[in-house]
Amino acid sequence: RGSGAGDDQIHANDMFYLNGDFHLYWSVNYWGKDKHAVHIVHAQSKDVLGAYTEPNKKTWMDNRIDPKIFRDDDGQLYMYMVRFTDGNTIWGRKMKNPAEFAGEPVCQFASLPDTWETWITE
Repeated sequence: RGSGAGDDQIHANDMFYLNGDFHLYWSVNYWGKDKHAVHIVHAQSKDVLGAYTEPNKKTWMDNRIDPKIFRDDDGQLYMYMVRFTDGNTIWGRKMKNPAEFAGEPVCQFASLPDTWETWITE
């Protein structure tokens, strides 16, 4: 698995600024012959141009992609993401801070079975 910064299979980034820190989130999708990794990585910096560091590598969000941070009017942070559970589903989860979750994830949207994202045999 290794550091998310060293992987060239990254996409779907989101940036969030809070209290003097820039927080960068991105998806890592690596599909290899012997192993694979699908997760969201978080890093932060005082400068928008970096360098960015991962404050806690144990908080990688496995089996998820496409992060989006939302700050509600009351200041509460939420992360919305795609999670691979019986197909692609969109989940939301409260956050303690930009690097840690609070509470349990809540499914916000699930696609109907046999819809657009399915195998096609022609």
